[in-house]
Amino acid sequence: MAKAKIVGKAIGEKIEKAFADEFDELNKNGTSFALEIEEIKRRVPEYSSGNGHSALRNQERGGKSIGYLCDKYRVKKQRKNDTNLNSRVKKVILSKK
Repeated sequence: MAKAKIVGKAIGEKIEKAFADEFDELNKNGTSFALEIEEIKRRVPEYSSGNGHSALRNQERGGKSIGYLCDKYRVKKQRKNDTNLNSRVKKVILSKK
């Protein structure tokens, strides 16, 4: 099977830069942290549902693509309605793989 294509690298790097202290703690000490989507939008103006979520895509489609942040970290999404996968993501929790 072909290696997954990493998507959302540019926006993923901007998120890492905007939350540099949190990502440093995660990388050095393994300290997981949560990010509210609204806070990401505030600190990374380019982030939007259409643009930013590609960095948070945590599934491969036939081994073809996976989000930049999900490739580097374990990303858990909290949705407005946990029982509906189409529900809007309100928070992401990042931890070490």
